[in-house]
Amino acid sequence: MECTSVRLSELSILLFRLKENCFGIDTQAIEGLLSMDELCDDSLRILKVHELLQTPDDHLKYREPKIVRIRETSPPTGIIVDQPEVLPLPVEVKTIQRLPTLVAPFVQKGAVWGACLVENQVVLLMDPHEAIRMKDALKAKEK
Repeated sequence: MECTSVRLSELSILLFRLKENCFGIDTQAIEGLLSMDELCDDSLRILKVHELLQTPDDHLKYREPKIVRIRETSPPTGIIVDQPEVLPLPVEVKTIQRLPTLVAPFVQKGAVWGACLVENQVVLLMDPHEAIRMKDALKAKEK
């Protein structure tokens, strides 16, 4: 039997904003996108992206908040993000870079795993599962 390996050449990412920064989540991790008005599932745990990334919220206002429902989380989890793009954006995997050494100390290690340029703007790539896992571990440690 012949073994073949499939190489992923492109990611589809959902872009959103956090303050003046642009972030992206691989759409493979996303189950759906809800408006705040559509939230009717009491069992859905809601987290704010700035809390997951441990970003200070000094006067942070979400202009166009939406809930990104994350696949395969227990309990079911949604993340509030700001100004998400309606359509996912394809990004070539070869254009994704590790975080620059100067930036790495300022972001949640593991939760933000890389960066790419989209229309001359740096997009930080977030792993929502890792961010949630880290938040849960921190909460458990505090108990």
